[in-house]
Amino acid sequence: MITRCCSQPLHRDRTHRQEYFLQEIIDLFILARSRKIIAGYGGFALLGRYWLGRDGPEMEVVLSKEDIRGQVEIIQLDSDCNMEIN
Repeated sequence: MITRCCSQPLHRDRTHRQEYFLQEIIDLFILARSRKIIAGYGGFALLGRYWLGRDGPEMEVVLSKEDIRGQVEIIQLDSDCNMEIN
């Protein structure tokens, strides 16, 4: 339920823990300052979108691997990136 990197979860998912880890705050700040968020189900990306109390970046909810791949391709085209998607 919680993906870990070293000793800290990358973000919370259905936890009853009251405190935040530093990495969670950093992740929320990055989400809030993004131009676009590609998210699945769950509230963490939505929380990040509004973390700084403003309108927040555009958010696209994706439900499948094909949707994710399509969104990444759009981002690559918009940024003139020629990287291949695996």
